Amino acid sequence: MKVFVINLAAATERLAHMRAALGSIGVAFERFEALDPDRAARHPCFSLIRPLQGRAWVPGEIACLLSHYEVWRSIAAGADEFGVVLEDDVLVDARLKKVVDGESGIPGDADVVKIETGEYQKVALSRRSVATAGGPAYHRLLSVHYGAGAYVLSRRAARFLTDRVASFDMPVDDLLFADEHPAARKLRVYQAVPAVAIQSVNLRPEDQLAHLRSGLDEARRLGWSSARYESRTLRAIRRRWKKRLRQVYFRLFAMRMIVPFGWHNS
Repeated sequence: MKVFVINLAAATERLAHMRAALGSIGVAFERFEALDPDRAARHPCFSLIRPLQGRAWVPGEIACLLSHYEVWRSIAAGADEFGVVLEDDVLVDARLKKVVDGESGIPGDADVVKIETGEYQKVALSRRSVATAGGPAYHRLLSVHYGAGAYVLSRRAARFLTDRVASFDMPVDDLLFADEHPAARKLRVYQAVPAVAIQSVNLRPEDQLAHLRSGLDEARRLGWSSARYESRTLRAIRRRWKKRLRQVYFRLFAMRMIVPFGWHNS
């Protein structure tokens, strides 16, 4: 399957990082020039993006979303059943090559497979998994797992998502890995365990790489700190009760864990 790396024109150091990381494990990739906020504002779909709930969009978030959207269009128009999408600040495990080469047994019914993790997010996964020797196991992802730094997207899901650009009202990681959006609720999402990628920003502070620091995350934190969140409307109350019911379900039936990165003991 084809690998796409999303990279801003000015981020030459990040591109060099990805060339070294992927080259060392024999994975070829196609660079997609990411949109910056100015280019995003001129994108034909910019006016279709809807307001966020609870806070204003950070300009870089829309640029990031539309960059992923353009990669989805390439996957939708391609010949491969799946495509791999990477942001340019990920560290990768050597077994990413098994995923790319189709040797890791990605479930045939998968729409999205999250192949990254964070060292702090506990997620809920199905106890049943699909696995092959030498690669990760794939569990259904049953809870939110933020981050869109590394994932596999099916061609059918790419077509589904690109047809619904006028409904986009969330950042890309919410759109793919949260069930608050109508489109996300229709996607069958799996999680790779162990993960084969991790964004530098999701490492412990002492392990993060300075040249892969995320300006978007800092802008988001400023946005959150000044946000005005929803009042106790009926919609908000329903959302809270739905979240509580999910939490009860996860405690009873799901497996909760922090997904590890890589095969540290092998």
